[in-house]
Amino acid sequence: MGKEAMSKKSNTSRGQNELVGKVDLASGSRTVAAGGKATYSQRVDQKLAGDLLSVEHGPDILDEEVELVVEEDRKRLILEAVVLLVLNLALLFVAVGCVGAVQVSGNVLYLAGALVAVAVVWFVSKRMGRFFGKYLRRLDACVFLSRHVVIFESSDPKDALVVAYKDIKNYKSIRQGKALRLLLAGNWVTHPSGFYFVDINRPFITDTLDELEMRIAQVMRSHRVSERN
Repeated sequence: MGKEAMSKKSNTSRGQNELVGKVDLASGSRTVAAGGKATYSQRVDQKLAGDLLSVEHGPDILDEEVELVVEEDRKRLILEAVVLLVLNLALLFVAVGCVGAVQVSGNVLYLAGALVAVAVVWFVSKRMGRFFGKYLRRLDACVFLSRHVVIFESSDPKDALVVAYKDIKNYKSIRQGKALRLLLAGNWVTHPSGFYFVDINRPFITDTLDELEMRIAQVMRSHRVSERN
């Protein structure tokens, strides 16, 4: 017996973007489940299919049903990317100023300051690139399929983490202000805390978090993944 699809009228720009029915990842087409109503356009279906087809590591997921798509807050992505870009430019200005000060004063402490500024620029640039990349590629935070969860960690969909529900011992969702923190536990987790952290930060679409938390709980419950107290 097929799984009943969750349906709700939604606006993808506000983060309420539950898919209904079966998505053919090869073509991007959908077979709508009985009584369901499609909430994604054909174009967005094809975009999601392309992202999932790009995943290089992990099991074959092409025959799975899409149960829930968790979008990023795109306004947050572009805002944070721009802020980091401004920070990078300021740090580069500091580095150039320090180099000039070394030439004028001969004080090597200015050189150390320049090296520190360049090092910080490198780290900031990586984070900035991730935000810009996810914004331009319109990558989601994660996708819940019928057997696996696909987590887009970076701006490149081929690097997505694919985890089977059976490998998730338990999970915990934590509301912190305008964000939902999803903690996943399992033997595949390498972090010392024992949890894998999925950050769903939505400062501009905070009103979608209650509904999203409920739907994540529904999906996890349907796959017998217990919630940690």
